Amino acid sequence: MEKLKGISLSVETIIIITICILVFTVIILFFTGIFKIPSKSLYTEAELNSECMEWSYHNYDFKEFGNYTKLKDTYKIAPIAKSWCESRTVVNYIECSEDKCDMPSPNSTWKCYCKDCDRKEDCKWSPPE
Repeated sequence: MEKLKGISLSVETIIIITICILVFTVIILFFTGIFKIPSKSLYTEAELNSECMEWSYHNYDFKEFGNYTKLKDTYKIAPIAKSWCESRTVVNYIECSEDKCDMPSPNSTWKCYCKDCDRKEDCKWSPPE
């Protein structure tokens, strides 16, 4: 029998070469833009959030839904768009006077924040920003 001629590599060497090839491939794909988040989708989401905010001023009135073209194009019907918008709603708290928060401050540096300073409900103590 003839002895086979060739190069023999250890298993560890083959594993290292394979890992290097995979890392090199990922780097190439990353820098060529294949793994980039499309900026158009982020821009569209920002526009949808903006329309949601405007529509919320009308209490998500289904009659007003037709005025928001991006929401209408994306979600087609008002109940689905309303559900999506309500899941995205961000509540902004503003700093109010200390008498608005019913409980004593847990810390002397904390401030009273409310959704609306004219009303006492929805107020809470929070550390200053």
